[in-house]
Amino acid sequence: KVQMDELASSNARLKNAKLRFDAGDVSEFDVLRFETEVKRGEHALVQAEGNYQISKQRLNDSIGRDVNTEFEPVDEAGGANSTLQYEAALQSAIRTRPEVASTGLAYRSLWHLRLAFDGAYLPVFTVGATWTRTLDPFPGQDENNSRVFVQFSAPLYTSGVTRARAAAAKADEDKAKIAFERTNSQVALDVKSAITLIETSRKAFELAEKGEDLAKESLRLAQLRYDEGAGILLDVTTAQAEVTRAVAAVVTSR
Repeated sequence: KVQMDELASSNARLKNAKLRFDAGDVSEFDVLRFETEVKRGEHALVQAEGNYQISKQRLNDSIGRDVNTEFEPVDEAGGANSTLQYEAALQSAIRTRPEVASTGLAYRSLWHLRLAFDGAYLPVFTVGATWTRTLDPFPGQDENNSRVFVQFSAPLYTSGVTRARAAAAKADEDKAKIAFERTNSQVALDVKSAITLIETSRKAFELAEKGEDLAKESLRLAQLRYDEGAGILLDVTTAQAEVTRAVAAVVTSR
C-alpha cells in the first residue's frame, strides 16, 4: 500500500512535469528525473508485492494449510488499545506457562521424597484393631474374635546410606526450589518486559504518526515552492522519499 501510494504520487508529478515542460516552464531534466522516480517506484512496488505474497504463503504454511490458499488480511481490532495490568498478567502467566507447572511439580515431588527419607528417623506409634467372624465354627470355637493392639517402635541406629540418601534428597529439594523460584522470576521478567515493550511501542507509534504528518507537510510545501518556481526539484524528490520512509515507519511501528 505504501509503495502503491508513492508510485501514484510519482506518476502525478511526472504528468504535471510533462505539462509544464510543454509549456516551457521546466527543463527536460525535470521530466527525466520524475520518470526515474516512477521507474524506481515501479521496481519498489514489484518487490513489495513479492514480499507480500511470500508473507501470505508463510502464514499459510505456519497454520498448516496449502501455501497457495488465497485470503485477504485485515487489521486486528482492539488488541493494540487494550490495557494490561502487571499483576493480572503475571498471575495469568504463572497459571498457564508450562515451565512454571513443570518446575513446581518437580519441587513438590522432591519435597515429598525428602519427607519420606526423614521419616526413617522418626519413631512409629501404631494402634490397631481386628475383628474376625467365623461363619461355621468348630465345636468350642468362638464365632466372633476381636483383638486390639498397640505398637511403638523407634530406630536405634540408621546406616550411613540412609543418612546419605536423606541428605541427597534434601539437596535435590533445595535445587528444585531454587529452579522453581528462578522460573517464576523469569516469567515475571518476561511479563514486565512485554508490558514495557507494548507501552514503548504505543509511544513510538504516536511519534511515527507525527513524523508522517510532518513529512507530508514538508512535501506539500516543497511541491508548492517548486510549482511557483521558488524551489528546486531535489527538494521535492527528497521530501517524497521522506514521506515514504515516514509512512513505512508508521506501518512498522503498528
